[in-house]
Amino acid sequence: MSGRREQLAEVWGDVVDVAHLWWSVVLGCALGLPAYLLAGQLFARFTEPQLARTYALLVGLVACLVAGAICARLFAPKRDLVEQQVDDAARGEAVAELVAESGVLGDLADLPEATRRELRELGIDGLFTDQRPGEPVPEAEQAVRR
Repeated sequence: MSGRREQLAEVWGDVVDVAHLWWSVVLGCALGLPAYLLAGQLFARFTEPQLARTYALLVGLVACLVAGAICARLFAPKRDLVEQQVDDAARGEAVAELVAESGVLGDLADLPEATRRELRELGIDGLFTDQRPGEPVPEAEQAVRR
């Protein structure tokens, strides 16, 4: 990597390099706008103006999709996904942290059936039944968990 510090930003829930984002916008404009204008002139020769603009817009959109595909190949994602095995103790600590933050855990019966089914499929529904629903966590236990 060069000497400059990467400038990262979050766009639509994804992390991007700001320089790559600008190059992507420039590439999208450089392909999309000329494709739209040239297609408009070409279709105007063969069809009525309203239909020519509609087809030109379609060609411009396809050019933007092509630009997106090119940018996806040129600029790799800036996130690192790390897979690691999580043990039951780590899961228990995460649940304990949730309880410590809110003071109560709630009841699994309050969740939608789809959510309960997903918890069962993941095998983590038992983690949420250790604490009785609505029972506040004692202050001493909260201090220990922190």
